[in-house]
Amino acid sequence: ESLRGIVSGLERDLAESNSRNADLQRSLEESQKRERDKSVEVELLEVDLQRVTRDLAAHLSEASSLRNQVEELSPMAQGLHDSEVKERRLVSLLCRHRVLLLRAQHRLASQSKRYTAFVEKIADLTRGICGANLGISVGLDELQTEVSSMRQEMLEARIILQQSHND
Repeated sequence: ESLRGIVSGLERDLAESNSRNADLQRSLEESQKRERDKSVEVELLEVDLQRVTRDLAAHLSEASSLRNQVEELSPMAQGLHDSEVKERRLVSLLCRHRVLLLRAQHRLASQSKRYTAFVEKIADLTRGICGANLGISVGLDELQTEVSSMRQEMLEARIILQQSHND
């Protein structure tokens, strides 16, 4: 019996050892699977790293190109800024001249009104003078007619006086 007990104990130990070996084998396979998964993940990360490195190099090249363009365009931008400053000054001058022009137009309109009133007064005076000249002309005509009539009467009176003197 003791041999049976030993064999039985050994069989149990062997079964436990096989169970542990199976557990260890599963554990080893899982570890290997995890290692393969991690290896695949590392490979994917390396591919991503290479892609990111290429993208970064392209972005750096693009940034350098943009920096060069900015440096080339900088004088143009300064020129545009200077032009804007000049344009603002010209607009300011234009506004001031517009104000002066409006004032001059206002003064001209005021002077035109006064000139028109002055011309109307001269026209009124001219009409008055023309009317007076017409009146004087009519009066002179009447005087000439009256003087002619008086001369005629004086001539007739002389003739009568001479006839009466001769008789």
